[in-house]
Amino acid sequence: MVVENYKKIICIAIFILIVIIKSGILCNKVQQTSNEHTIILIWNSIHKDIPNNCLQANLTLGLDRSHPNMYPDLSPNFTCPFKCILTRDRDFEPVASSILFIIHQLCPVDVWPQDRREEQNYIFYSIESPINTNRFFDRTIMTDTYFNSSATYRVDSAVFMPSNDAFTRITPDTPKGDIWEKNEILERIRNKSHFAYQAVTHCNAESGRDRLTFKLRELIPLDLAGLCFNGTHRPNWDYHKTEIEKYFFYLAFENSVCPNYVTEKFWFAIRAFTVPVVLTRSVFVGMDIPDNAFIAVDDFSNLNELVDHLKALRNDTEKYFKYFEWTKTYTKISFGINHSPLCKICELSTINMREKTKSFLSLNKFWNNDHCINDFVERTEVGETERCEVDEAERTEVNDTDRCEVGETERIELMTLNVVKLMKLKELKLVRLNVVKLMKLNKLKLMTLNVVRLMKLNELKLMTLNVVKLVKLKELKLMTLNVVKLVKLKECFEIAEKLTKF
Repeated sequence: MVVENYKKIICIAIFILIVIIKSGILCNKVQQTSNEHTIILIWNSIHKDIPNNCLQANLTLGLDRSHPNMYPDLSPNFTCPFKCILTRDRDFEPVASSILFIIHQLCPVDVWPQDRREEQNYIFYSIESPINTNRFFDRTIMTDTYFNSSATYRVDSAVFMPSNDAFTRITPDTPKGDIWEKNEILERIRNKSHFAYQAVTHCNAESGRDRLTFKLRELIPLDLAGLCFNGTHRPNWDYHKTEIEKYFFYLAFENSVCPNYVTEKFWFAIRAFTVPVVLTRSVFVGMDIPDNAFIAVDDFSNLNELVDHLKALRNDTEKYFKYFEWTKTYTKISFGINHSPLCKICELSTINMREKTKSFLSLNKFWNNDHCINDFVERTEVGETERCEVDEAERTEVNDTDRCEVGETERIELMTLNVVKLMKLKELKLVRLNVVKLMKLNKLKLMTLNVVRLMKLNELKLMTLNVVKLVKLKELKLMTLNVVKLVKLKECFEIAEKLTKF
């Protein structure tokens, strides 16, 4: 019995010793790492059951690569000049200079830390819009002093992180091979054979883009991919980047209309020398993107004007070429090749950290749904088409689905159709008018009949009243006569009685 107790004590002692040794190793490891490098802790946990996780299990330490699945690959020669260690190990929290919170549906934060060192920099990192990410914040603990910095697609972020790509300006040091030649562009344009294309993965988007796509499909040759529009396959972006090159226009309609929210849809079109058609140019304000690099739907008063413009460009290479004047200012090189958002975060976490942690990001002001336009298409009526010319009084009666086409033959056919409809409409109005007249006539007859009835009723009442009056008068007269008679009879009796006495 005593031996068994000694064994238990020895096992417990060995366990405690192992824990102490491991703790010491960990402390030394953390201390050594923190002395050599700035530590950036990614707070999100990995979800193994999600294969396409935004945090992949093979995420390496160091910042010589861009973030997995969120940015194009960097140049093999790229090295970050700042020394940082990127880790997912929360044991490093006490010594981490920055804690990075990735706001994304594929790796939501399971628990938000509430105890922090005063000099720690809390950064929120997002490539999605407020409309699609605000539900992942815990607003019960997040006051306007929770985050210090932001790393997003917005140009006013502490770390500007354009979605997928951005233009790189030509400088005196730009190699000649990185500058576009006119012949290269013309060759890309001449190889185009299809009109317009759109690939969609997010159905029933908050911007209302689906409604606009359905209307445009009736007006232009438009090839669609993805299950949202009964496409033949789900979009594979590697495939579609090549597919887009065949088309003159790509409908780069975003799922959200928010400031600076410009995603890979736009950049795939730009790199394929296909003119992107966007919902509104207002989201590009402040971005280094030329106004003439794209077409905005809300630049036109109705869809017919937009369609006319697209068809005119399709048939005029010189005018179409003007949408690629950006090649005179910007290089062939993608923005991400020599730019790592994590390297910028490392810089942010290394230089003047004490100054940065004294400032706070107002989450409610910076990342607010009010900055975005829900159901943009519905609110702005950019999806409306111009109706054929008819009388203003009749305009609202014409079928809303009818649209004026560009061709003269189509116009004549449509005008003829509208004339027939208007004739039928006038016939219908005439029928309605006659019905109204008949109804009014019937009402008049009914009123007349009622008046007659009332008159007769009044006459009857009057006659009855008169009869009653006459009857009463006759009765009164009769009563009076009887009284007189009775009085006279009484007097006669009295006289007779007196005579008898005599």
